[in-house]
Amino acid sequence: MQTSPLPISCYIRTKNEASRIEATVCAAMKLCDEVIVIDSESTDDTREIANTAGAKVILQPWLGEGFQKRIAEDAAKNDWVLDVDADEVISEELAKAITELFKLGADPSVIYSIKVATVDPTGCLWEYGAADYRDKLYNKKHFRCPASEVWSNLKVPKGAKIIKLGGHLEHYSFPNIFFLMSKLNRASTMRAEEKKLKPYPIIVLRILFLFPFYLARNLFRRGMWRYGIYSWAVASVVAFSRWLTDVKMLERHLNIKP
Repeated sequence: MQTSPLPISCYIRTKNEASRIEATVCAAMKLCDEVIVIDSESTDDTREIANTAGAKVILQPWLGEGFQKRIAEDAAKNDWVLDVDADEVISEELAKAITELFKLGADPSVIYSIKVATVDPTGCLWEYGAADYRDKLYNKKHFRCPASEVWSNLKVPKGAKIIKLGGHLEHYSFPNIFFLMSKLNRASTMRAEEKKLKPYPIIVLRILFLFPFYLARNLFRRGMWRYGIYSWAVASVVAFSRWLTDVKMLERHLNIKP
């Protein structure tokens, strides 16, 4: 591990994350010479805990997904920024990979993609199941998050080079199934409202036939079969959330208000 933090500004968006923000900030402080918390008016001790852990805390009423990240980019003292969610912790393997990258010379024209691996409520790391690569480390002089209320993913210009890094972010995304179902229910509503409305016959066919496909995709394509009966249960909940998006699109056709 490096003897001193790297010239990277890690930014974290928060709202009522008192239970987990300390671990996220402390891990980031070991790697980055600046950690910025953009807090959306938390009513718990999130800001106090983050400040005590060493983060620079900015109180920012919610502007929207992309706009909130842009506040962080503008506040960052470094050109290199690392996007970390409040429920994500930088693993030692990822810290080593980023350290080696900067020793060799990080290319500002490249976006570096990082594996985000779920840690379930029992503490099991699903490193080869329910893991996705996301564009998290980039130079803000070359790339920016979108100025959008809805979209927060990094804007990747056509032809931009993306390199996957070793290691992973530990994603403590849900403490129990109740929390996960509530989170996915909200997400399915957003997806159904934001996406272009599919024709009625297509929505009907999706509702009738695609749930088994959604489940199989989670279990086998994403590898969630690997981690036992609990991961099978989670895969079913995630598939149900995807199916709910179709049902909520049907409600749009039927003029049923959310």
